[in-house]
Amino acid sequence: MHIDIEKKKENKALNRTEIAFKISECKVTPKRLDVRAKLAALMGSKEQLAIVDSLHQQFGSDIVTGTAKVYNDEATLRKIEPSYLIARNEGRKEKKEKAAEKPEEKKEKTEKKPEEKSAGPKEKAEKPAEKPAAKEAAKA
Repeated sequence: MHIDIEKKKENKALNRTEIAFKISECKVTPKRLDVRAKLAALMGSKEQLAIVDSLHQQFGSDIVTGTAKVYNDEATLRKIEPSYLIARNEGRKEKKEKAAEKPEEKKEKTEKKPEEKSAGPKEKAEKPAEKPAAKEAAKA
């Protein structure tokens, strides 16, 4: 994985450097954490101060393009960047925690359904027993 910085813009108002980059010699789209670490090393900054905004790879191509921001301090980063983007760049996944709770609720619902279904065949088993009795009553 080789990273080339195509465009670098200093944004003094927001206390950050905005970067457009290209990654070559890459068969698979690289992980955001790996790109973040390499960009921080190239810029001479701490890894915690870098945010990878986007990564795009054309189908069948070994070139990945993207954008990133490197902040001068962590307080500005936390103030400006949305929390979901910070979580994505730190490797945390907030949605998975919520999704983990939902399968437990589904399990409770599925446990109730077999009880209801088990009552159905018993009723069907009783009905055939009633029909021969009705036939005997009709014969008599």
